[in-house]
Amino acid sequence: MMKKEDIPSHESELLRALKERPDLEPDEHFTKSLRVKLTKKPHPPKKWKPNFVLYMASSFGMITIAILVSYFLSNEYLLKQGDRPNETVAEMQVGEESEINPLFQVEYGSGESQIGFRQDRTGGQESGISSFFVRDNTTYIIDNVNQKILIVDMDGNKSSFKVNESSMMDIYVDEQKNIYVLDNGRNIVNKYSENGQLAKTYEVDLNIPLRLRADHQKRVIAEKSQDYFMYLETGKKASPNRKIENETLVKRVNDTLGKIIVYETGDPLEFNVGFEESFGGLTILETNPKQIIFAKTEVAAHTEKIITETHVYVMDRKNGNVIGAVRIPIENMQEAPRNFIRADANQIYLLSPEEKGLVVYKLTPGKHFEHVLQDKINTYKKENS
Repeated sequence: MMKKEDIPSHESELLRALKERPDLEPDEHFTKSLRVKLTKKPHPPKKWKPNFVLYMASSFGMITIAILVSYFLSNEYLLKQGDRPNETVAEMQVGEESEINPLFQVEYGSGESQIGFRQDRTGGQESGISSFFVRDNTTYIIDNVNQKILIVDMDGNKSSFKVNESSMMDIYVDEQKNIYVLDNGRNIVNKYSENGQLAKTYEVDLNIPLRLRADHQKRVIAEKSQDYFMYLETGKKASPNRKIENETLVKRVNDTLGKIIVYETGDPLEFNVGFEESFGGLTILETNPKQIIFAKTEVAAHTEKIITETHVYVMDRKNGNVIGAVRIPIENMQEAPRNFIRADANQIYLLSPEEKGLVVYKLTPGKHFEHVLQDKINTYKKENS
């Protein structure tokens, strides 16, 4: 379990892929031509008197068929482009100023509505809180000490169910409220029903898997790193040298420059993410048709002490410009869980084990946001000059 001064690496932070929906418009020439053909009044024989009702019914039927054909052709084209016509993704809202607001707090202890703490080797306290997940305003938290999953709904009501696992690393909840728990001590993923009943166990053929996520087709994935992962149902794997078609991967470049590469239909999108000090970590949290939401950790480059700062950024995926960010207050944490930042649709959440208890925050990116890394570096240099 990492301590807060050891946060420089987000190596366990992984990404979640998502397609950009193309903007399709009907062909104007085809539309005009079709309208003329369908509404053009025929020239009947002189001795034949047209039935107006029958004519209107026939025309209406032809137009209806044309619309249906156009609809299915358009959707077939969308599907070929990898789009998801039945799914909408909300954009991340960016205010003028960034905000950090607590949602709820959980007391430490062994009770059903509490979260576990334990003694570490130095005699201090170490949490068994490694990760959490948010789905539809309900929060699911791993408790390795009490071997359970703690669930907190939007009204603050708490419940839990016991599990026979003590090396839980990550958790994912699908749209049907099935709960997936990664046990990287045994290299398995256990799938539980909404009421905590074990439904299935998956073997994970990865060396030290660290995170769970789902791709754009809702297939659950176990990941070792941001570009090395395995599909639970099929066992199919991808690596930096073996890209799965239509997947989203993230690559890191060097200690002073990060690069986000989004693989989609056609040419990949590439964005350089600069580091003022030195590289600490770069992780995609969420994407939508217009934005990429990612976490970036900076590490002081010329200090003996490890000094870090982490922000969550919202990037315009058309031009790569940052449109807002929020700083993660890691100084409040007793320690850092392996996965402590989550994005659910258009919301960002923070899992923060603090002295007074475990606090879950809602984060709002802003056009103006706080930077404190340089102040920390200057203070350290003055104290050690």
